[in-house]
Amino acid sequence: MRDKSKKKVVVTGIGSISSLGIGINETWENAKHQKYELVKKKKYIEKKILDSYFLYKIPHFNINKFKLSSTALDELTHWKQGRTSKDLYYLLAVIQLALEDGNLKYDKANNKIGVIISSE
Repeated sequence: MRDKSKKKVVVTGIGSISSLGIGINETWENAKHQKYELVKKKKYIEKKILDSYFLYKIPHFNINKFKLSSTALDELTHWKQGRTSKDLYYLLAVIQLALEDGNLKYDKANNKIGVIISSE
């Protein structure tokens, strides 16, 4: 018999940003068709190629498309002492995508939203 005192976990929304695309629909379609952004990068030292490697790129990312508060973005820029962090923007964007996918509204005073983040 199941212990009724334990709370259930419900996955309500998913956000995805990867070399396959942005958002679950684009990511799924590109995965089905094996379409992804892969580029070859080269490392140079004194104008000589030291090494080369393949890099999965995130296509067409623009933080402004995610309808985030300009005040919040300004505060982050201030917090990062004027330097922007693409990884931080990716994090904010996937959270926004997951909230939209789950049709959730964030209420600072009263929320029960949890987040699980993973990286490829």
